Amino acid sequence: MRWYYNMRIGTKLILGFLLVAIIAGAVGAVGIFNLRALEEADTYMYQYMTVPLSELAVIMESYQRMRGNVRDILLAETEAQIVDQEQRIKLRNEEFATNLDSYGTTLFSEEGMRLVPESRALKARYDDIVKEITVLVRAGDKPAAMALLTGEGTTVRTQLEVNLRRLAELKIQGATATAQANHALAASATTQMLMIIAFALVLSILLGWWISSTLRKPINVLVAASQKIADGDLSVTIDINTKDEIGELGRAFAQMAENVNEAMTNIDASSEQVSAGAQ
Repeated sequence: MRWYYNMRIGTKLILGFLLVAIIAGAVGAVGIFNLRALEEADTYMYQYMTVPLSELAVIMESYQRMRGNVRDILLAETEAQIVDQEQRIKLRNEEFATNLDSYGTTLFSEEGMRLVPESRALKARYDDIVKEITVLVRAGDKPAAMALLTGEGTTVRTQLEVNLRRLAELKIQGATATAQANHALAASATTQMLMIIAFALVLSILLGWWISSTLRKPINVLVAASQKIADGDLSVTIDINTKDEIGELGRAFAQMAENVNEAMTNIDASSEQVSAGAQ
């Protein structure tokens, strides 16, 4: 570490501040990394859990409203009423299909990926039954239409509703697992940051103590030497070998002590010669 001791004091201080800045930057970088990880987890939670649950709500609503439209077809008395309900069913079916397709892209489990196409097929069969019911109503055979709805229509409807409920359960389970994982990630990031901050704090304190000691020790040597000179002891030895300002001061101080000692010696010699001449 001789190279450090030979640095100028200003350079030493700048280097110390630079090291502290690097430590602070490292703490900040880790913090930013953890924040990015939490942000990604939050985005995943929103895209693959929150949005799909809202889509599932639309799916269920469209399906139930479509069932209401089928009931209204059975109660219709005119062609215009039947056509109106058919248009409504078409809109409900488009909502159902669009949201189910989008919902399916957020499922990754084997069961979920199986249930989506199965539900799509059940819905298609239910739509066919609705068309057959509409034909029977137009033909004036409402009893047959009702029998079809309560027979095969009920069977298909029941299985479709079972699938939709299961899709909701799978998504809720996934959301719960994701929330727990996000909580664990946040806890881990918090612990990690506290440990890094504590380490950086200790390292900064040790760095400050070490830098201050490299300045304090030679200054103490000069203080002790000056006290000895003040007490009349000019034979002091100043052992400061650094090339910084304190080292230069120490060498100048040693030279000063040597010069003062030499001057005092000359004065003593002259005094002795004067005394001998006077005798």
